[in-house]
Amino acid sequence: MYHGILFTECTSQNWLGRGYGVHRLANELRKYGFNILVVDFAFAVTIEMYKEILDNSVGPETYFVGFSTSIFPYRMQDVEGQQRASLLQHSYARESSATFLKLETEPWYCAGLPMQFANGLSAPWLEYVKQRNPKTKVIFGGSKTWEYFETPGIDHFFIGMAETMFVDWMLSVSGKGPKRIFNPIVNYDIKAQGDKENLILNCLLQNMKLKTLLCLTMHWD
Repeated sequence: MYHGILFTECTSQNWLGRGYGVHRLANELRKYGFNILVVDFAFAVTIEMYKEILDNSVGPETYFVGFSTSIFPYRMQDVEGQQRASLLQHSYARESSATFLKLETEPWYCAGLPMQFANGLSAPWLEYVKQRNPKTKVIFGGSKTWEYFETPGIDHFFIGMAETMFVDWMLSVSGKGPKRIFNPIVNYDIKAQGDKENLILNCLLQNMKLKTLLCLTMHWD
């Protein structure tokens, strides 16, 4: 069993590269001894396959099941006439519409995890997490998180580059670090700078001291 499970997809329809963000999060968490499972190519994951994955990965010490919205279709709900999310809005490269229109008619593609979530059919997927372990949290993150705020059943939304915030959260809920209270929307370090902010500040101060010293020396001469 795993401490956490993360679902993601390839970065574009043109090339099948693994999504960097989720694997970076998994790598950061593993540094602290957490056992993390990353499931790639979520468009191929049906509800039956998904349940089988959770049956074999969620246990008493599973703290979260997370989903990267970066690989979900865009949901521009304020655009008049758009009744559902469209694959035409999924790709960063904006491939031909004919390619995507063909995919939208493919039952296997529409049955995959991202399209199910985008079209408001996420309830059975999220409920199954709680069936496996009521204490396991459901996490959303990624570049399209704001478009999925209205999805019911989400415990936390992580905004921005979350490798510092997610580690803080995991250390807290697991008892390996200080106990903290986290809002449903976690965004206090969206640039994932952490202690680097202090490092940069110290470097700037040292640079200012050096410049001041040089000015004084030149003035003295």
